[in-house]
Amino acid sequence: MRPFAHFVSLVLMLLVQPVIAQPNTQMKLKIEAFPHDAVKSIVIGGDGDAGERELTLDVQGLTSVEVGETAWMRSTVTVRWNDDTSTSHPVHISVIFAGRPEPIYLYFRKDETQSVVAPGATLKCVDSPPTLVPELLRMQHECRRLTKKIEETAKYTLFHKRTLTGWFEASSSLYRKSTPVGPYGVDPELLTRAREIVRMVDERRYAESAFQPFRVADARDLIKLVDDEDIHLAPYVTKLTELARWEDAKRLNDFITARFDELSRERDVPVIRGVNKNLLQENDKYIELKRKR
Repeated sequence: MRPFAHFVSLVLMLLVQPVIAQPNTQMKLKIEAFPHDAVKSIVIGGDGDAGERELTLDVQGLTSVEVGETAWMRSTVTVRWNDDTSTSHPVHISVIFAGRPEPIYLYFRKDETQSVVAPGATLKCVDSPPTLVPELLRMQHECRRLTKKIEETAKYTLFHKRTLTGWFEASSSLYRKSTPVGPYGVDPELLTRAREIVRMVDERRYAESAFQPFRVADARDLIKLVDDEDIHLAPYVTKLTELARWEDAKRLNDFITARFDELSRERDVPVIRGVNKNLLQENDKYIELKRKR
């Protein structure tokens, strides 16, 4: 082959090679905290993190979190106020959410220190949950604040059950916003309260109706969803593979497989939420097949 012809053939070979964009390894967050002048710092960390890291916001409230090779991790964003109190929200850190153009919105408001809760204030917590994330976050915050205040002296009264219901409904709606699992976690403090109620009903100490308007059946469903959360991630493996993010897909499938092995042994079951070992092994084969094409 003549030198020039050989050069042209090399150029053509390079041109027809598939171009695979390097994945963005950062998750974008948009954080609003009120009142602004009461914010001391904003940090992210917890549940497996190497340590807390302070977040710096731009003028629009935007910041980024480095995901790196994290398949899935529960974490917490915390606003520390200048009176040494704090407000937190659980988030999921994952390669799944890295590179998404729309930021994950988080809303924080410093808790008021009022000593008395007006009865009428609890009614908003039994309204139907809003559909938009900002409104859900506001409802969650307010009903959580009222719940904690009321239960200091009047736990499981009607007012307390109203506010607990609102906190639960807003948190559940946020958690289910994305399918199969999204970036918003469920507050561990809420889960503790939900588990306590379910346990009391299971022990036949109370009927489910004793906690109305709080719905015990819905609490059971959410608890099971959170307990099986890691297995619910399986559909994301295919999505990442189709995006040619094979390394991320492999990391995620390995994570799910490890958790599946652990949970299936604990529960002595071959299938969890429609996922079995064979499906996860097929995922590995599919990733390799797509990688070689």
